[in-house]
Amino acid sequence: MKNTVIVAGVIALSSWGFAAQGQNRHTVFKDAAGNATTYIAHYDAVFRGTHKSIYDKKHNTRTLVPLPAAEFAQEKARTAQRILWTQNLGRPFPPFVATTYAGQRISSAELQGKVLVLNFWFVGCSTCEMEMPELNDVYATYHGHPDVVFLSLVRSKPAVVTSFLAATPFHYPVASLTPELLTQLKPPAFPTNVVVDKSGQYSFESVGGGVGGVGLLKRAIAQALR
Repeated sequence: MKNTVIVAGVIALSSWGFAAQGQNRHTVFKDAAGNATTYIAHYDAVFRGTHKSIYDKKHNTRTLVPLPAAEFAQEKARTAQRILWTQNLGRPFPPFVATTYAGQRISSAELQGKVLVLNFWFVGCSTCEMEMPELNDVYATYHGHPDVVFLSLVRSKPAVVTSFLAATPFHYPVASLTPELLTQLKPPAFPTNVVVDKSGQYSFESVGGGVGGVGLLKRAIAQALR
């Protein structure tokens, strides 16, 4: 089993290793030019595999430096080994109904013949937040595609989510992960990304994040559409 901890009946995954190593709430994050930036923008570059994060303990700073292609391939392979889950592959995805904050009703009964792309998260999950910019790119790629439906399920209070989204754009349609949906869908941790194929079966599931992780999701969506 993956390196997880059971909390209140839900497997809660700690933030990705480097996010907790050699930094604290006073750490200053910098871009490749040495300018101050947000930790989300900083780690977005790391997750995409264009840069790596170097920690300066003396000054409590993290700065981006280019990541060579060979290192990116190695890191992506490590990420795949760590985050890809196979337990549910080929199994039917549980039936559900969710209503987004915008009032859109999404029902599994109406998704036959479509690819469903799901994201599970909560406000305060640093790994969830780090992958959002790249998930926005995935959404932009397939938004409007007649056979692709996106849904993000968040396990946080609506007021907290609304405040967070006002400051941090996330383009997936967002709905609350209610106790009922939590029981029905059983996400193993946060973040979890799932692709459900046109026949209603799991075709991809990742738990956690890392270098190249969203790239694995992109590939899974393309494969599900074939």
